[in-house]
Amino acid sequence: MAKVKHKGLSSNALMMVVTGCFFVVLGLTGVLPVSEGLFSLNHGRTTLEIVFGVLEILCGIFILVDAFKRFPAKTSRNVLLAIIALWIIRIFITQILQGIELSDRGILFQPSFWSWLFTLSMYAVVSVNLWILYRGE
Repeated sequence: MAKVKHKGLSSNALMMVVTGCFFVVLGLTGVLPVSEGLFSLNHGRTTLEIVFGVLEILCGIFILVDAFKRFPAKTSRNVLLAIIALWIIRIFITQILQGIELSDRGILFQPSFWSWLFTLSMYAVVSVNLWILYRGE
């Protein structure tokens, strides 16, 4: 049976577009005065939100541009590695530093265990997506 060549976006390019859009939207919600809900860094520190927001917008723009106009593989891999590092820092801040509280009553998850676990699983999905993009370069 002959293979049919499909026109349009490859699955890797589609994943890059979706990931890039996610980062742009996430960054905008950190910069603009709107609530990002589960992905909020810290409700009291707007400076941290704005810094991460700008970085996330830049990450999203890079991924979107790379989806259509490919950068050299070495450049793309290095930037994706930096994005992964930034994402890991974000997970550490939100899920460990702000998401877990040790008290005399034991380990408390903020805002609740199931919300914390749900958010962590969403972070994991984005992390795996970034790793697949990195490995695909």
